[in-house]
Amino acid sequence: MKTDAGGNKLWQQTFGGPADDRAYDLQQTADGGFIIAGSTASFGGGGIDAYLIKTGSTGNKQWEKCYGGEADDWARSVRQTTDGGYLLGGSAKSFGLGDSDFYLIKTGAAGEVIWEKTRGQGENANGNCAIQTKDGGFLLAGETSSGEGGYSDGWVVKYKAGEIMGDMNGDCKVDLLDLLWISRWLGAVGCAESQKADFNHDGQVNILDLLQVNNLIGQEPVPGDPVIYEILPPSGKIGTSVEILGRGFGPSQGSSTIAFNGLNAPVTAWSDSRIETEVPPGATGGSVVVTVDGRSSNGVYFEVSTGNETVLMSQTGTAGPGGGMLTFEDGTCLLVSPGVLETETSLTLCQIENEINFSGPYWRAYEVRGAFDHLPAYLAVPAEKNLALDQIGVYYYDPVSGDGIRPSFDYFPQTGNIVVSLLGRSNTAMPAQFVGKSLNSAGSRDGKELFPGYRVIVEVGDRFDAPRTEKVINMPFYQQLAGISWAADAAMLGKAFTPYSGRGAEIETHDYLKCLGAGHFNDNTAWDFKHRLAQCFNSLTGVEALTCNWLSPGNLREFMRAELDEGNPMILCYPGYSLLVLGYRDYREGSRRVLDFYVHDSRGVDLPSATDGTMYTWRNYQGWLEPRLTAEPDAINSVLLVRGTPPHPLRALQTLSPPSMTRPGELRFEYENQQGAVVKAWLGFSENEPKGYAWYVGPFSNGTRMDLIPAQSGLRLALNAWNADLSGSAATDIEVKIFQTGCADPLYSYSGSLVLNAHRSPVFFVHNVPSCAYKSDSGSYTLRAELYKGGVYQDGFAVDFTLDEGPVICSVLPGSNETGVLTIKGFGFGAVQDISTVTINGSLVGAESILAWSPESIMVKVPDNTVSGDFRVTVNGKVSNRFSFTIQ
Repeated sequence: MKTDAGGNKLWQQTFGGPADDRAYDLQQTADGGFIIAGSTASFGGGGIDAYLIKTGSTGNKQWEKCYGGEADDWARSVRQTTDGGYLLGGSAKSFGLGDSDFYLIKTGAAGEVIWEKTRGQGENANGNCAIQTKDGGFLLAGETSSGEGGYSDGWVVKYKAGEIMGDMNGDCKVDLLDLLWISRWLGAVGCAESQKADFNHDGQVNILDLLQVNNLIGQEPVPGDPVIYEILPPSGKIGTSVEILGRGFGPSQGSSTIAFNGLNAPVTAWSDSRIETEVPPGATGGSVVVTVDGRSSNGVYFEVSTGNETVLMSQTGTAGPGGGMLTFEDGTCLLVSPGVLETETSLTLCQIENEINFSGPYWRAYEVRGAFDHLPAYLAVPAEKNLALDQIGVYYYDPVSGDGIRPSFDYFPQTGNIVVSLLGRSNTAMPAQFVGKSLNSAGSRDGKELFPGYRVIVEVGDRFDAPRTEKVINMPFYQQLAGISWAADAAMLGKAFTPYSGRGAEIETHDYLKCLGAGHFNDNTAWDFKHRLAQCFNSLTGVEALTCNWLSPGNLREFMRAELDEGNPMILCYPGYSLLVLGYRDYREGSRRVLDFYVHDSRGVDLPSATDGTMYTWRNYQGWLEPRLTAEPDAINSVLLVRGTPPHPLRALQTLSPPSMTRPGELRFEYENQQGAVVKAWLGFSENEPKGYAWYVGPFSNGTRMDLIPAQSGLRLALNAWNADLSGSAATDIEVKIFQTGCADPLYSYSGSLVLNAHRSPVFFVHNVPSCAYKSDSGSYTLRAELYKGGVYQDGFAVDFTLDEGPVICSVLPGSNETGVLTIKGFGFGAVQDISTVTINGSLVGAESILAWSPESIMVKVPDNTVSGDFRVTVNGKVSNRFSFTIQ
């Protein structure tokens, strides 16, 4: 408990588990927090273990550690040492000579054991107070009943500064007693003391350990290994200035080094307790190690961030057979239950800021790093009290592959704790700290344990009590292009922000497909949607888009409503589908809240009813949208929107749907082959084309690409025109123009009127263009279709195509006053006949009947008694269109 100077309570905290846990001493630490020493029967590996707890300035637990062996051990004193670590003094029954011995433990700043000492005389000795002395050594004071008086006597043990290699029994010298101490533990390593006796760390206590210590008899204290306490900041990009705090670095650098995950770093300042350095080029996330005279320090994890990701906070500690816990000052903690790990394992709990896929005030990202294959654990995250379950979402995933699940979690409304279960097939019970009434989310059926590199995302939404209200934003509408609703949605949204004065070209669905390098279907993941589509939207429109992934449908619902209130339309993407969301109505039916969203549905499948259209359609959240958001249990739902830039005030609400390979709405070339069959060449997407599209013959899903359109092909347009202004009909004009590549004046131009009614359905504009209307000497052309209202441009598109140089018959006319002589007019006949031919009704016209030949006309004499028939011209093996004639 913390009070003010008058004894008034400021705050209080409790620590421990279900059994008997006691605190004997505490001290305020240099960072304003507190260190508490005592004993615990709830945690650890023995009956009672020494217990050390570190808290923040308001008593929030940052971490806890247990020390001792199989019997009872406890700590009655704690002091922070000059190197930032801690000194614990107490008693041990697990180790030493008597029933209990003095027990002195030196730890690092994170509670990790640097060394342990016991001291006794065969009976009972209890340490009560430990301090660090001015000479850098240590002193432990207490009582012992082993003196000659028969009663307890005061006893003080002084420990020299520095460690003595080979001093196994803690008497600050190496002699035969240390050999005797080792001999007590001969055999396989088991408890903590036998691990200490395993001097060469080969897993066995044997003659080899005795020989090594024997060679050290008579040794004086030698310098200990360097120790890193803290790295500031705990993460950063290449070139970030970093401060390393610790001890044993030496007065100057000399030949000493500091390495980031094995890569040496430049040094700007060096002292015994502090090093200034920079993250070296090429460094990756991993351990930072200081090496002094060949002795390496402990490794402390440093995250080398890419992009905007950083480690907001981290905590390193160990967990083992007795379990373990890592805790942040805000109360976040990782709990590893006893019995799930076979060996002591170093772990680092990190909170990631600006996480690559979940960044913002609603999301917290955590990652556990360390040398483990898998780790059954609980992650407890603090949140507000008394939340609704649909305000919480949890996701566990691999940020590299994007694979993930929704793990089960418990929410404790009275305390605000969210406890995420990452247990796999483990039957480990919920930790005692979180026993109580909770709201449970079942999560995925297939539980997963923690794996290195995986992250836990916790999403907590705002509270919201919606008043009765409605909001609608008028937006352009585009029909879907094949299955790519998200690209059509991006085109709709982009057209609402693109400046409408002097723009050179429209941004179409094909442009998004090309930018993403994607096919026709909605197979893009939430990660593609968040990163790649947002980048494409920015590069194509010049407008920056915000994207975010959502775990809880309830949080997504309230986010969309709040953004629409601010006038921000958005694309909602969920597995296999997307919608442009542009309004809502929030009302009550009795005591029940009802929320509908107003959408443009460019695909128009699975409509709520047969009377619903695809433009401006209300979708009820509870009955229609929510089941689709939750249909795939582990799926992520995403939103793309523009915030801070309102839609253009002159945005066009009358639009032409882009070219499509689906009906209704077509753009295609048609021609008749030599067998008389009509062949259709459709416009379709191709990621290999600079403009993102090409022409195909056959079904769009497996059609054959056609680079050259046969010259005799006619062009058919059957386009959808939409009126997204439901206040009334719109009188529009459509212009169709065909340009020769590189020319400003059109070869072909058509203008027609079209009235677009306010009935949420398209008006079809159908127009046919024969090739003779625009054919020129060049084979490359551009088609432009443009929609105007009151003489002001509204919408349009442009596509390129290339025609083959084959012959085209445009007309057959009487060639002279002579009976039976006709002139064939067209293109591509060649300057001279050479081997070219003319057929009438399939019969070859003889050379004597060819009266004249030029690139654009041929004069022929038809056979006697020929009344009607079909002309064809063949030039260099290419056959023209069939042209019917009748002789008058």
